[in-house]
Amino acid sequence: MDPSSNSPSVWISRLNSAAAPGLGDPIPEHSELARRSWVDRFVDDRGHRPDITTPFLTWCARLRGIEPPANGEPDSMLWWALSDDRIDASRFITPTDDGPLVRQTERMSIEVWSERELCGLHAFSRLAALRHRPDWRNRCERCVDWLLDNLQPDNATNHPWAIHVFVRAAQSGRVEADLYAQTLLHNCQVSLGRADRLSAYILRDAANALASDSR
Repeated sequence: MDPSSNSPSVWISRLNSAAAPGLGDPIPEHSELARRSWVDRFVDDRGHRPDITTPFLTWCARLRGIEPPANGEPDSMLWWALSDDRIDASRFITPTDDGPLVRQTERMSIEVWSERELCGLHAFSRLAALRHRPDWRNRCERCVDWLLDNLQPDNATNHPWAIHVFVRAAQSGRVEADLYAQTLLHNCQVSLGRADRLSAYILRDAANALASDSR
């Protein structure tokens, strides 16, 4: 396989192309009020609004000053931390140096935990860059190593969270990381023949993360 076929620039194009058909109405650019209204009205292709929608799209719409909940799931709070500098992200990840970021409780199914783990990893990787924390980026890399050895990408619920983190890992020679990323991309397009609306914004944010690496 030609290594250039899986370079970050190729993946950026691939992710943006896969996202485009599912984005729907774009995020308004002309006012903060319009962006807040857009976030509040967002639903997925089935008319649902997953709990992660508000903190994730608050970040995507570059909104500030929205009061986060006092208590939330770890993945949700990591997304809120991207829009609120007061939030200590380290409170919401496991205190170990390796392994998964998010604890799995006895009542949490593997599917629910898998999605929260990958969702949290996506947010934490963005936080590592935003807050200039190389130690957090290293923690993301160790988490990827654990996930590649212990968690199949099809355990999650077909949202391509953290796909860019696996693309990055593939650049250091881990072929299985590229296959993991390809599976995440494939799975989010199976149900509708294209990425669903939430997945489309996840893909676009992942493409933006990879593009930021080269600046």
